[in-house]
Amino acid sequence: MLKKILSILILKCIFSSYKAEKICYDDLGCFINSPPFGGTIERLIGMIPQSPKEIGVQFQLFNRVLNYTYDSIEYKSISKNYLPNKPSKFIIHGFIQNGSRDWVKKMKNQILKMENVNVIVVDWCNGSLYPYEQAVSNALVVGAQISRLIKTLIDHNLTNASDFHLIGMSLGAHVAGYAGQRIKGLGRITGLDPAGPYFENTDPIVRLDPSDAVFVDVIHTDHSTAWGLGFGIFQPIGHVDFYVNGGFNQPKCAKSEQRILSGLISLALQQKSKARIQLICSHISAIYYFIDSIENRFQFKAYPCSSKFDFDNGNCVKCSLKGCNRMGYWASSLKDLGNLYLNTKSWFDNENLYKKNYIINLISSEDTKLIQAKGNFSIIFESLGKNSSTEILDDFKTTFTPGSNESSFVSVADVATSIDTVYIIYERINNLFSWLYDSFWHFKYIEVFSVENQEFFKFCSQNVKQIQAITKYTKC
Repeated sequence: MLKKILSILILKCIFSSYKAEKICYDDLGCFINSPPFGGTIERLIGMIPQSPKEIGVQFQLFNRVLNYTYDSIEYKSISKNYLPNKPSKFIIHGFIQNGSRDWVKKMKNQILKMENVNVIVVDWCNGSLYPYEQAVSNALVVGAQISRLIKTLIDHNLTNASDFHLIGMSLGAHVAGYAGQRIKGLGRITGLDPAGPYFENTDPIVRLDPSDAVFVDVIHTDHSTAWGLGFGIFQPIGHVDFYVNGGFNQPKCAKSEQRILSGLISLALQQKSKARIQLICSHISAIYYFIDSIENRFQFKAYPCSSKFDFDNGNCVKCSLKGCNRMGYWASSLKDLGNLYLNTKSWFDNENLYKKNYIINLISSEDTKLIQAKGNFSIIFESLGKNSSTEILDDFKTTFTPGSNESSFVSVADVATSIDTVYIIYERINNLFSWLYDSFWHFKYIEVFSVENQEFFKFCSQNVKQIQAITKYTKC
């Protein structure tokens, strides 16, 4: 009780000394640092944005006619190189980044490879620097400048509001939201792990929200856990919110509660780039999932679900009559909306990052020579002569007995349409009680349910007496 009273008193002191300010910049309008933009529980500190000159936004126009070179344009004027009546894609970076990053170039090139469109890279590097509170405030001005450029293009009858798609990373996602607030009928905004600090649980006018565009899709990869650090927002803020691998702790990235320690160790070893990756690995995963989706139109199928726990336990394996939505570039406002879940490989794997989902039913043999098994059970699919990724079915949790029927949900990468063969790998638990369990185990048959295709397949072993740790099962 005393702790709560002290917290209230401290907050009152902060708010009572808080200085509300207002500043106006020509045709961009006025900006404030008072509630809800500052002086709130979610935003104790609110700063006035710097001037457009200090922020120094640059708009770089790319299209196929320019042949991958760019034309520098301004929000108050138009460019002769702008392709009229073609869709326009804006790429907006986030905190302490710039428009020359490799991921920006790769995303731009992939988009132009797939579609004949205008791509406009928004470089606001000078305004995205420390302190974070200043960059957060500057985002308002950048959003206003983007909206002015869009209005200029519309006013010259070169395009329509519905033809614009704003793609924002982290803080850039909220920049896109600020632009969308000013443009009636803006087509689409994609938020790539929108920034969480200073935006989580704020008034919708402060952050990206569904009213900012006709269609708002959001990819979550790095929300904070109870004991860890996260740079992304957790709450759903779009028409559809994709929670990749649960929305946190991406594959091959340091877990949120471990990343600070991992980063400090890397810094101590004078590995600055590695330290940076340790900190933002999950956060920037959203970028690479999105880039991979551009040329993989029919991948990244996601399923309506209420939590990672339910998804990983195979409780979310169907879509509505609207059909399954797909995360990334080809997401649709006509398919399933709401909170959707999917699993992927690590972005370090560079391409083909999507994983397909299966429910595996393991029916143990009734062989009387078998007693029980416990350990690590893994599965590999063979499709058209190629092996899938190796995935864990059961990690020391289940005790298998003769005739038992156990079920497991698994997401597998690099699987072709058809599965020809299934391999089960068993490694017995290794501890003081290992002698209680069989060294080898045999399943009478295995049922594989493809979540994507809603189909069942049955696989049997030709070798009834298991004598190896790896067993081959073929369709039966």
